[in-house]
Amino acid sequence: MVTFTVTTLGCKANQYDSELIHGSLVALGYAPRDDRHGCDDVCVINTCAVTGESEAQ
Repeated sequence: MVTFTVTTLGCKANQYDSELIHGSLVALGYAPRDDRHGCDDVCVINTCAVTGESEAQ
């Protein structure tokens, strides 16, 4: 089974987008990985640099 992680850095809009990405991958039959310290097959890093806080992340 293909596993994935979605890491979100940045603004609140990115959190919503990451949830959509997560749901889409699950719908395709991918399995979310509980451990955020690695990624077996697919790693999504969703980020932006709109605010100073997101740039710091």
